[in-house]
Amino acid sequence: MQDRTLVFLYHIPKTGGTSLREALSNQLGMHRGFIHLGPFGDRIRAEQNLKPLEEYTREELDRVRVLSGHYLSSRFEQYFPDRDIRRVVLLREPAKRILSQYNHAMRNRARLGLKPIDFHVWYEDEALPAFDWQSLYGHKLTLEDKKIAIASVGDNYMSRFLLNAAGSRDYPTLSNEELLTKINQLLENFWHVGSIERLPESVARLEQLLGVSLNVGKRNRAGRFFFSKRARHVKMNRDLRHFLRDRNRVDYAIYESYCQ
Repeated sequence: MQDRTLVFLYHIPKTGGTSLREALSNQLGMHRGFIHLGPFGDRIRAEQNLKPLEEYTREELDRVRVLSGHYLSSRFEQYFPDRDIRRVVLLREPAKRILSQYNHAMRNRARLGLKPIDFHVWYEDEALPAFDWQSLYGHKLTLEDKKIAIASVGDNYMSRFLLNAAGSRDYPTLSNEELLTKINQLLENFWHVGSIERLPESVARLEQLLGVSLNVGKRNRAGRFFFSKRARHVKMNRDLRHFLRDRNRVDYAIYESYCQ
């Protein structure tokens, strides 16, 4: 192939990735030009009996133009040693992202016949030890480091998610100042850092880079892809926003630096 550009689109949960996934899949072909590394991609591979990326031939790898999904990490770069990798991520206003993830998690619990849990109890439980993700998605999750990719909970989750994906494992021991320095150093190497709040700008840049038109809708931007907007367990209020802003100072710092 002549165009050696390859996009690594890191998908932090609840940042508009479903809308982009559908658009990229429609334009490039799911598990052909577009590879999805996450629960959705796992399910498609299982249903269609497709092989994992690790088993692609060189010709098949050459046809790949975008990788995305919650499991995407720097370890997949080894399969593309001669490609020009452009790293992209969309952030989201941290308190809104966290609240969206909580409501999503409670709807998932309802699907499994489990009762909702208090927001603050959920927020503090970073391990989620008893949650049955295999039953939820209908297949076994196999990739490494999947816990942080699907838990989506805890302080400064967006920063920790990206550092984990980059192969950095020391973030639990870092102070806020050290964490901010490290995430800024990482994001300096990204081709584009956008936000769900300014999604059209990011879509336009991707369209120009890939040379395709992406019809990105709003199916999941308001919680409408799997569930009704009415199925919300907690709404934002002043006290909750203050609590989340105080606990997520690093995520707010990068969001306000790159996205406002």
